Amino acid sequence: MGAFIPAAFVFVLCVASIPIPTWLSNLVRPVRVLFVPFLTLQEAEALDVADAAESKAVLGEVVQGEPEAVIEQVEPRHFWKPLFLSWIALIETLSWLGVASFNIIQDQRDPVYIASSFVFALIWLFATLRPILRPKPTPSYDLLVLYLIYFIAEVVSLGAFAYNKHAYGTPFPDALTLAAHTLNLGALLILIAIVFSMPLAIPSRRVDKEKIVS
Repeated sequence: MGAFIPAAFVFVLCVASIPIPTWLSNLVRPVRVLFVPFLTLQEAEALDVADAAESKAVLGEVVQGEPEAVIEQVEPRHFWKPLFLSWIALIETLSWLGVASFNIIQDQRDPVYIASSFVFALIWLFATLRPILRPKPTPSYDLLVLYLIYFIAEVVSLGAFAYNKHAYGTPFPDALTLAAHTLNLGALLILIAIVFSMPLAIPSRRVDKEKIVS
């Protein structure tokens, strides 16, 4: 059951990325427009450039060439964070594949448990490929939601271990299992912290970075 929610979320993301017919797009458009901003930062700056050029033309000033294009100043240093997200997700993918393979060899687990390990591996494979196929210096909110789902599930699992120990005297899992849960929780905290540290937008060349309030 622990793999159902993240798997369903990734499935919805994959289905939503598939182009849909025009008639179906027209049906969902009234709902979709509610979640789309009226203007992006780049569109607003482009309108500002066009308005400035028009004002100069009205005043009789000579405009040298075309208005300056609104271009994001994306520096290479901004892309180490998506790459780091991908590396951590790749480690998670390989770890879950190892767990699934070990359970198959041992043949001591039920098929549902083994299948859930492979599902976890596939979900983390999505998290591995997403920053590589669509890299961007700003946060990927789909990945953030996926990390938060995993984080909540991990906290619930560790809390269940503590509750069962305190209420029913059930012993904690073995040290290796506890270490795996702890490392997984630490990796999720790092992933969430990286996403929160990303800039929400990259200013263009027309924006004075010294005037930006952090």
